[in-house]
Amino acid sequence: MSLSIGVFDSGVGGLTVLKELVISHPSKYIYIGDSLRAPYGNKSKEELLSHTKELINFLKEKGCDIFISACNSLSSLDTDNLLKELEIEKENYIDMVSATRKNVEKDLEEKSKVLIYATVATIGSGSYQDVFKIYDTETLASQNLAFGIETSDEIVIDEEVDLLVDVVIENNITHLFLGCTHYPLIEDYLEKRLKGLSIKIINPAKYVTKNLPFNNLNKNNIEIYTTKLNDIWFERIKEFKGAILKEINL
Repeated sequence: MSLSIGVFDSGVGGLTVLKELVISHPSKYIYIGDSLRAPYGNKSKEELLSHTKELINFLKEKGCDIFISACNSLSSLDTDNLLKELEIEKENYIDMVSATRKNVEKDLEEKSKVLIYATVATIGSGSYQDVFKIYDTETLASQNLAFGIETSDEIVIDEEVDLLVDVVIENNITHLFLGCTHYPLIEDYLEKRLKGLSIKIINPAKYVTKNLPFNNLNKNNIEIYTTKLNDIWFERIKEFKGAILKEINL
């Protein structure tokens, strides 16, 4: 069986999910990152559903069979009605929250103290709080980190991570859950800032690979699209050998 897999996100963040996918499941991948309207984390539910519809329709027009929401802000939405409207079977739609729910337990211990670190929209939805409800959890909503990463603004990144470190220390956190796919793009920096605190960082991108059907291709064919090209796209495309990169209008 040969499947075309569509992956969508608010910008470059979902490339952390795509990276895991191309390693474990060689396939034809079409990625769309909506950098023009990023960040998504501070938008209303109505705006997010509208953007989701546009992104999925783009991937449908490209002939995708499987659809992966690599944006946690979008993954926290109730998309049942939208999927019906777009005539997409639920088993052909994978999101970050459901993938985490099915797989995160193996990375935690009974006495784990988890910090859910995500955007305002994701924290506000309560989706991950429900996933981690049997554990001792804290939440931290960042208004600007995804934007800082998307625009390579080191000052914004430093300011947001300063706040994160304070919360981790004050609450004796043992596990830091990265509830925004942009955040793993600075995982090395996070590990450096948290060095000596015995914190385990959980990147849920790896969970998505557990939910894909078998694909018999032995190599990847990757197309990457964005609504706004900037320097970070040209830097990140280097991780995907042979991939094409194009700017498009939705």
